[in-house]
Amino acid sequence: MKLKNFWLFSAVALIGLMLTWCKTNAPELSFEETLKVYSEQTSMLKDVLAFMNDTWSQIENKLDVETKYDAWDSIKWALSLKTDIVSDNESKDTEAKISLSLTSDADIQEGFFVKSAKVDLNTLVKDFKLYFKLLDFSVESNQQEYVAMISEIVNGFKNKWLTIDSEEYSNLLKISSEKNFDMFAYLDDKDNDKIFSEKELTKYDWYPAWKVSFNEEEIKKITKELYEEEKKESESYSWDIEADEEFNAMLDDLKIENSEAYFVIRSSDKVDFILKNLDIITAWQKINVTDTINKKTIWKDSETIVITITDVEESSSVVEITIDINPGLTSCGFNVKVVANNGEEIEELFNIEWNISASLSEKTLRLNPDFTLTSDSLSADVELGFESNKIENYKFDTPEDAQDLNEIIWSLLWWEDYLDDEDYVYDFDEEWEDVEDEDIEDEEIEEETGDVE
Repeated sequence: MKLKNFWLFSAVALIGLMLTWCKTNAPELSFEETLKVYSEQTSMLKDVLAFMNDTWSQIENKLDVETKYDAWDSIKWALSLKTDIVSDNESKDTEAKISLSLTSDADIQEGFFVKSAKVDLNTLVKDFKLYFKLLDFSVESNQQEYVAMISEIVNGFKNKWLTIDSEEYSNLLKISSEKNFDMFAYLDDKDNDKIFSEKELTKYDWYPAWKVSFNEEEIKKITKELYEEEKKESESYSWDIEADEEFNAMLDDLKIENSEAYFVIRSSDKVDFILKNLDIITAWQKINVTDTINKKTIWKDSETIVITITDVEESSSVVEITIDINPGLTSCGFNVKVVANNGEEIEELFNIEWNISASLSEKTLRLNPDFTLTSDSLSADVELGFESNKIENYKFDTPEDAQDLNEIIWSLLWWEDYLDDEDYVYDFDEEWEDVEDEDIEDEEIEEETGDVE
């Protein structure tokens, strides 16, 4: 037994010596080399963003969401959402199948309460024109007589293509389909070395590391440039002058203090960024951010990020957000806890336990982020499946028999028949003139007799 313990102790000691040797022999890269390794190293987040932003012509996204939750009044609800969306990045055409259902276990007789509902429909955007077709619609309510009347009207549109033939709506679809400003690409083109100051080569947890602080003026400058670039991309929208003034005032008041951050060189192709402390101060709030690496095993670390938001005028009003990150080989776990403290009592606003598993290939991305949310008034379990596939040769067919929804609505209005009847003419101006003449006559009578009718 003693011999067995000796060999076990020796093996542990040997592993410890090997780990120490590996740590102390990490390369001491220059700061520019360290940033280059950090920006170029692979990560699941970067790979997913690259996949989604690819200029591939056609892509199909499938989303399946199943949610069960208990509301504040102890009613149990179940929500199901299924979508299948095909889009063409070149033509901007998009076709979607959407199915939504909601059920509850309650039997409420007072007021208006929906016990269950289901909607299935198809939508199509072709040449910046919107088409849609209702496949199924049903509602179960405690006021079924009112629901029956609405359902009778809605069911008249089932399995028929409708469209909104409006130039304003088409222009809106064109604007929304334009490629948005890519903040990440913009930052990649910047000289990010300038946002860091007081660079010092040191050690962090036995590894060589660059200790840095943040250049407040440079961050303000880049933030201003990002804001202006976003305005250029949004020329089609009216930009509020007051928003400009508020943004500039916020930027002037912004202060970045007590920053301590490290680029830790693990190896020649692995660099971690660790934010030990950062204070962001505005005219209204002080935001403190800390990032702690928690040693778990020799294979992986966990990470805890704490964001504390304090009201500047009422320092006793504090909101604390704690984010625990537990990475794995093919999945990552998140736990988000939000607590509010008003100086008298501490209240846990909500807690989210989130686990994400992912797989990525050249033409397929799969994500399964399942999470549980709890609060004082609500608890929810969400199972979510997302799959994205790059495809080819999908054909978007224009419905030839689509009816204009505006024309249908106008035909349902009772007074439309009168306006279309040439024998019936109603002169609003003539009536207004008669009313004005009556008022004038009344005023003349009042001046002559002093009486008011």
